[in-house]
Amino acid sequence: MDDDFAIFNTEIDFTQPDPSRPLQIRVSGRSIYVDPQFAQDLSPVFTNFLARELVDGKRKCVEMQREDISFQEVLEMAKVLCPYELGMFPKRVGPDTFCSLSRLAAKFKVPKLKNACELFVSKMNLDDPNISIENLCAFFISSFRDGLSQPTKIRLLEALICRGITAVDRRTCDIPGLTEMIREAAIKYRANELMHSNLLNDAKLRVPCRTCRIEQPNVPLQAIKGELSNTGIPAFVVCSKCKSTICCGCILKPCKKAIEEFVTKFTERYNPY
Repeated sequence: MDDDFAIFNTEIDFTQPDPSRPLQIRVSGRSIYVDPQFAQDLSPVFTNFLARELVDGKRKCVEMQREDISFQEVLEMAKVLCPYELGMFPKRVGPDTFCSLSRLAAKFKVPKLKNACELFVSKMNLDDPNISIENLCAFFISSFRDGLSQPTKIRLLEALICRGITAVDRRTCDIPGLTEMIREAAIKYRANELMHSNLLNDAKLRVPCRTCRIEQPNVPLQAIKGELSNTGIPAFVVCSKCKSTICCGCILKPCKKAIEEFVTKFTERYNPY
């Protein structure tokens, strides 16, 4: 039975040629093999780029001669955009690939790759010990530099505030106003101006905590509403301001709506973007 499971529990090796993946993309002397449809469906910019890079006389071989794009980056992009796990499911963006894939999404204007990066942030545990402070600062800078969505920027700022980060290294941040935004947000958070308010005992079943992404137990809604935590409040509540479900361990973390309002006012005042 284990052997049968192993047959299906496989990942595609894009570095090996396969009849189903006849397009060869060469980067830094190494090859990646993908379905040509994958390249055509990504974006007009990326499709045109590959068309320009076709090796003379070989309609199914592309040579990417770019010093700003590495083999590993293109390989990770293929894993995220193509069927990968079990031959069906694309690989998810992770902390180690977020910044490079966000940059490629912006460079080649690939909506699907941009969406995958934004999905990673939306599902991210803001307290994840495996995501370092340096990671979060880099994510936040990338979200502005690469034009990710406003909810993504807000959630990353929320993560920075949660960790007590008050600034980013100016040597690594060339975006005007970003360090000032983080510093002012941190000051307002410490002054209790970005907190959740009027917590309601109205959590819906199976909705995870917005901050730490912990899931509610699979029990009837009435049982959840009646279960008290050690702090004397329901295990899951809803913030009446941002409408987010939060667990009892995250009620003192910043409120999404309050951060949105702060960013709007800061941007209007600073107006760098």
